[in-house]
Formats: sequence, structure tokens, C-alpha cells
Amino acid sequence: MTITKINVQTGTVTTLDEAAPSYVTPEQALEQGRAAMVASPMQIRLALLAIGRLAEVEAIVAAASETVQIAWDRATQFPRNSPTIAALAPAADPPFSATDIDDLFRAAMQIEA
Repeated sequence: MTITKINVQTGTVTTLDEAAPSYVTPEQALEQGRAAMVASPMQIRLALLAIGRLAEVEAIVAAASETVQIAWDRATQFPRNSPTIAALAPAADPPFSATDIDDLFRAAMQIEA
């Protein structure tokens, strides 16, 4: 937003560029929250175990591309929006929805070793 100030005594014109007041839509807030979600492989596996889906996901990983297998086995953390999570979610039966993944990460991030 541009603000123009005019000094009526001197006639000096000053223009200021200021950021418009920010407004975050609910969709933007959701995406920002998802971008902040990160869990360790141990946390993800224990959260999957808790909901009874660890064996299923491990079988999906075993049948997935070598890239997914390496990522699943060697990652030190999984961001919520990671390509590995995105590749595994639709392969599950039933598929993990975006809300399911959010819930999984919320639960996983609470787990401590």
C-alpha cells in the first residue's frame, strides 16, 4: 500500500510504501501449519503402529520405487509435505486423506522416545 503525505506548510510530498495489513485465509493457515509439521521416522512408525497401519505401510514401501524405499529407510525426518508421504498416502487401503495425514503427524509429533 502506498501512502502519500503532504506537508501543508512546506508543500513537501512524501511517499511511503508500506505492506498492506496481512490477512491469512483459512486455507493459507492450514498450509502454513502443514509446512511446520515434521516428525522423525520413529515417531511416524509408532504413530502408524498406534492406529494399526504400520504393517500396511511397510508393505506399501516394500512394493514402492527404490527412491521411496531409500527415503523411508534412511530419512532423518519426514516433513508433512514430503514427497515420500505424498507417494505412500494414496497407495494405502483406504488411502490416507489429507486430514488423516494431518492427524498422523499431530499424533507422531507428541511421541517421545
